[in-house]
Amino acid sequence: MTDEMLLTLLYQSPEEGRAALFRTYYGLVYTIVHGRLRHVAKREDEEECISDVFADLFLALDETPTDDLRRLVCTVASRRAIDAWRTLSRSFGRTVPLEDMPEMTSGEDPAAAAEKSAVQSHLLDAIAALGEPDATIVIWRYWYERNATEIAAALHMKPAAVRKRLSRALKTLRGMLDKEAL
Repeated sequence: MTDEMLLTLLYQSPEEGRAALFRTYYGLVYTIVHGRLRHVAKREDEEECISDVFADLFLALDETPTDDLRRLVCTVASRRAIDAWRTLSRSFGRTVPLEDMPEMTSGEDPAAAAEKSAVQSHLLDAIAALGEPDATIVIWRYWYERNATEIAAALHMKPAAVRKRLSRALKTLRGMLDKEAL
């Protein structure tokens, strides 16, 4: 479902629009929240943060209209995840393990680092072009190393369906990247 369709549905039928918004953007919100909280939060804390993100989104959409729904979702999810991270890391005295901290300096050539970043960005754009839920399945499988059972539970699908969609998504992704390489 496109953002325009979602926004139209939200204004015509708020309850159905909210459900559609949740289904469409749950994977993206989960990815943002989990990426920020994975070292300091339990799964329940992540789920609570995701719920807070959608509550904030629904309130924001009621108050002010937007043209760029995806940007709003990313902004609200990032800010809410950062707030949760601050609260959890402060209250539990947990810190991010040193080995998980990004390198501040490296011996890597800046040009090579920029090229690597561009390739990763291009790959993420290609994955996003797969659409939902395929993009979420690919990201959860290869970035967050989730198995088909975990992904299926989060997306309310059967593990066999997740494996089949992943297989088809990877085939499509290879085709897209091969076309661009020519």
